[in-house]
Amino acid sequence: MGVGQRLVACERQLHELRNSLDEMRQNDPLRISYDEAARLVDLGADIDDLMNTCGISRPEAELVSALKKRQAA
Repeated sequence: MGVGQRLVACERQLHELRNSLDEMRQNDPLRISYDEAARLVDLGADIDDLMNTCGISRPEAELVSALKKRQAA
């Protein structure tokens, strides 16, 4: 196999891997929880609300809250 053909094969495989990674990121249930937590912080939710609604731990809720508040500042 020539260098050009190997390069095309590698590019094709890289493209497939990127698509798979994108799909995994979109279907990650933890990401959905963090996105929901960030949205709730924007709406004024406190740490306990984040923990109860999103099913995340206190440190995670505190981190999401701190990051969103810092981002808003």
